[in-house]
Formats: sequence, structure tokens, C-alpha cells
Amino acid sequence: MRSTRGQGAQQIDAAELLELWDLAQARPEALGPALLARALPELDEGERAALPIGRRDAALLGLRARVLGPVARAHATCPECQAAIELDLPLPEMIVPAPPLPPEGLAVAIGEHRLRMRLPTADDVAAAARSRAPIRALIERCAIEATCGASPCPIDALPPALIDAAAAEAAALDPQADLELAPECPSCGHGFRLAFDVLPFYRVELAALARRLAGEVAALARAYHWREADILAMSPARRQLYLELAGA
Repeated sequence: MRSTRGQGAQQIDAAELLELWDLAQARPEALGPALLARALPELDEGERAALPIGRRDAALLGLRARVLGPVARAHATCPECQAAIELDLPLPEMIVPAPPLPPEGLAVAIGEHRLRMRLPTADDVAAAARSRAPIRALIERCAIEATCGASPCPIDALPPALIDAAAAEAAALDPQADLELAPECPSCGHGFRLAFDVLPFYRVELAALARRLAGEVAALARAYHWREADILAMSPARRQLYLELAGA
């Protein structure tokens, strides 16, 4: 698959899955943009980078559902009894509808203080996470205008209540950005909340897929002396047929 602007979301073949796994090993920070380019080829690089993080995550979940099916398997540990839990994730149901973005940006006010900002992107979140005060650092990166009365106001001078209000409004406008699962342990019945981060989930799945594909390539290359590229170009059904004939 090679994506071009205007084509819509594309499929990912076996060779590209291995390329994405290679990329995740060599440059983990590049995996998100590479997947997003496949999810939203109708946008250019700058438009994709400017997406609020929840919109980005919704696109990545949609890509995973289209490419590998609407249900994914995940694993967790019960915080109460430490039992291992397997979760079936209905990916389309995990995509949270988001309200329209205000064209002027998010705006909150308390007293004479007013803040107008854009919603955070993935780069904003990553940079703010390195700060000792991540919420304030995030708002500082995303601020368009901060005022007190008719005068500009430094972000550090804004009251904490305004910072909290801005964070709450951002969460309401981009609900996918803070997705949580609510599993219940089958062993002890304990229910708990579990944050879901789509990119680490992709990395785990890519590692499993790469290992499986590499095993198929190794078995067929040993049996038939075919090249990796030719094996990966086959459909999964045809690879499986030859594996059965080879007794692998």
C-alpha cells in the first residue's frame, strides 16, 4: 500500500506490517505519524500533526479495526488479586463521538482572567509530560491568548481555577484523549479503571504480528526456498495452505 492524498484510508499488507514493526524498533516516535498517514491519507503531514490527540487516537483505532478486524485482544493484571486478565476490545465501540471544535478555539474565563487555546496535539502532550507541572506546561504550549481585563497575562499568572477549567473543557471537547477501560476481574470480581493508550497497544500487536509473519516466512523459505518478498506478497490463506502442505 502506498497512500496518496484523497484516496481515503488504506489497507496494510504483510510486508508493510513488518516495515512498521521495523520502524517501531528503530524510531518509536515515528510509529504514530506513520500509522496516521495510512489512517488519514487525505490530510497532509502538517494537518495530521495538528490533529488534537483524541482525534488522532480515534483515527488510529479506526485503522486497526479496518485492517485487522473490529475486535482486539488485550491483557491486564487485576490490581486486587494480581490475576492475569484477557480483554476483548470492541474497537468501533471505543471510538468516542467528539463535539465540533470551536473555530476560535477553546475559551474559558474566571473574573477578569480569560484564556483562549487550541486543543493539545500528540507533540504537545509528549513535550508537557517532561515538565514538572504537565497540565500548566500543556496549556502554555497551546495558549492562543491569555488576558486579564484588557491586558495580556502570562500563563503563570493565571489563577489555578482557570487552569483547571481549561483542562476540563479540553477533556470535554476531545473525549477520546483520555480513554479508559472498565474491566472486571473474573477471578475476584474486582472492577477497576484502566487507561488505554493506543500507540503502546499498536506496538504490542505489531510485535506479535511480526513474530508470526517471520515464523511463516522462515518455514516456507526452508520448505520451498522462496524469497521473503514473494512469501509476504501471498494472501494469508495461501500462505496457510503452503504451510499445511509443508507440514509446518
